[in-house]
Formats: sequence, structure tokens, C-alpha cells
Amino acid sequence: MSEDEGCTVTHTGLHELEPIETHAIDIRGTYHGNTNGELHVFNLVEGRSARVSSPTDAWEPREVHYAETVFVPASAGAFDVTSADGSPIRILEATPRV
Repeated sequence: MSEDEGCTVTHTGLHELEPIETHAIDIRGTYHGNTNGELHVFNLVEGRSARVSSPTDAWEPREVHYAETVFVPASAGAFDVTSADGSPIRILEATPRV
């Protein structure tokens, strides 16, 4: 588990032989991420809606509602995830295990 300003990231327990890494991310502010050349898949599991955007406006922001999934392509680079209405949210993140 790691704490950052506005979010808590918890590694979830998939078996070490599974080809993906998964994390539960509790967001109270903004989660700043980077694809580092890998696909990222998010599912909103708590909260009404989240906004996934580029901090440099390199691509159009996407709003995701409860139980919806969004794919952030490897080429996207840096991204931000925030609550669309300011309330706390939780996302599950999956990335390829390298």
C-alpha cells in the first residue's frame, strides 16, 4: 500500500503467475499516473463518476460512470483521474505484468 497526496494505492492479490498487475486506488483528490508504455484499464467501483484526462490536454477527457471501464492506451503517457463531482472514488487498475 502506498499513500500519496489525495490517493491511496493498494496492490490486490492476484497470483504471481497471472499476467496482470491489479491495484485498488482510493482517490480523494487527483491520481497522477503514467502509462510508461503499457496499457492501463480502469473500472470505477465506488462513486458516481470519474474523469480521466491528460494533464497536457493531449487527448479528450473521458467521463466514466459507476461500473464502467475505460482503457488508457500505452501511447497516452501521463494521465490524471479525478472524481467528477469532488466526492471520494475508488478505481481498480489493471496493467500487464512486466
